[in-house]
Amino acid sequence: MVPFPAKERLGKLRQLMSQEGLDFCVLAGPENMNYFSCFQAITYTRPIRFVVGGDETHLIVPALEEEHAASAAADAFHVYYEHPPKAVECPSAFAILKNILAKKANPVVGVEYGVITLGNAQMLESWGCRLVNISPALTQMRAIKDEYEKDCIREAGRLCRYAMGVSLKHARPGITELEFEQYGTTALYDLISGEDYPYVFSSPTCFTPSGVERTNMPHVFSGLRKFQEGDMVIHVRKPAINGCHGELERTFFVGKPKPEAERAFKAMVEAQMAVLDAIRPGVVAKEMDALARRVLGVEEENIHEFFGAVEHPIFFNTCKKHHFHLPAYARVIIRDVRTLKPLPMGEVGLVNLITPLINATPVTSVMTDDLGFLTPGEDCGCGLKSPYLTVLGRAGLNDITTCAAGAAELLGKGEMP
Repeated sequence: MVPFPAKERLGKLRQLMSQEGLDFCVLAGPENMNYFSCFQAITYTRPIRFVVGGDETHLIVPALEEEHAASAAADAFHVYYEHPPKAVECPSAFAILKNILAKKANPVVGVEYGVITLGNAQMLESWGCRLVNISPALTQMRAIKDEYEKDCIREAGRLCRYAMGVSLKHARPGITELEFEQYGTTALYDLISGEDYPYVFSSPTCFTPSGVERTNMPHVFSGLRKFQEGDMVIHVRKPAINGCHGELERTFFVGKPKPEAERAFKAMVEAQMAVLDAIRPGVVAKEMDALARRVLGVEEENIHEFFGAVEHPIFFNTCKKHHFHLPAYARVIIRDVRTLKPLPMGEVGLVNLITPLINATPVTSVMTDDLGFLTPGEDCGCGLKSPYLTVLGRAGLNDITTCAAGAAELLGKGEMP
C-alpha cells in the first residue's frame, strides 16, 4: 500500500494559500477533508472541520469520532462534547474554530462555496473573516490523481471484480435481487476481514434491477423481485477504498434472452463500441452522444429527460429542444437564497415547486435545495409557450443528498430493514 502523501498535498494547498493571500483554509466537505487529512468520519451529522494554517493543521471532531480521529494526518486534534458535564465545561465546535482563527486579526479564509452553509458563512464574516472561494482550485487539484489514489482505485477495482464474479456464479431463475448480490457482498467482507488488511473499506453499495420494467428505471435499488428466465439484469458494484470509489457495471441475461431483448442488447453494444473506438483527446461528450444516437437510429427530438422529486411527483418532461417546460398542473417560483422573495425571470435562486394535485400529504408547495432559473417559453423555439426551468444543481452543503442516496447510505450501514 502506498503511504498517504500528507506532506505533498498540504504543500500544494499552502502554495495556493500563498498565491491567494490566505491565512487559513477551513474545509468542511468530507471528500476534501479526507483528501488532505486521511480522515473519514463515522457520520457527518455533527460539525467536523479541518483547518489548515501556514504552519499547522487542526482537526475538529465530536466525541463520537475521538478514537479513530487520532490516526488522521493533523498536527492538533480538538474534541468537543455534547453530553454533560463536558458539554458545559468544554468549548463547542465553533468556539474551537473561532479560537483557531483568532490567531490572525481579520484573517482571509479559504472556504468551499459549494459546501459551506449560508449561516456558517455569515458566522465567519461576523468574526471578521474575509472569505475566498477555493472550491474550483481544490477540484482541479484533486482531478490529477497521485500514486496513493491510483493504488486505492486499483484496490477498489479489484474488489469490484471479485464480488461481481462471485455473484454472477449464482445468477439463476428464482433468486431475488438482494439474495443475488449478497453472495458477492459476503465474499467481499470475508476477503477484507482481518487486522492485516491495510486499506479502509467503505460503501459496499450495489444495485441489481432486473426485468423489463426495473432495468428501464433510473436509480433503482435492489428488492425482492425474483429473477425469471430470459430476464435482463443490470448489476452494479461501487466499493470505496480510503475515499476512492471503484465502479463495475455489467448487464447480463438469466438463461436465454427473448429475441427482441437480444436485438436491443446487440444494438446498444454496437453503439457503445462505436463510441469507444472514437474517443480521443479533444473529443467532447456531446459528439460521442451524437455518434451513439446515429448508430442506434434515434433522432435528437426522440430523446427525453424528466425532472421531479419524491415530495413533488409531478414530472417535468423535456421538449424536443430539451427544456423542462412547466406543465399545466404545476408552477415554479424562483426564490432569493437569502430572503426567499420571488425573483424575476432569468435570475438564479432556489427552486420552489407548487402543485394542487397532491392530496395524500400537505405538500402543495415544496422548497427544494436546487438552484435554477426560469426562461420565457417563447425563447425555446419548440412551440410551447409555458416558461421552462433550468436546474443548475444543489445549493450549499455537500451533505445534502437525494432520498435515494440517503437510503443507499443507510442500507450500506445496515440501519434500514
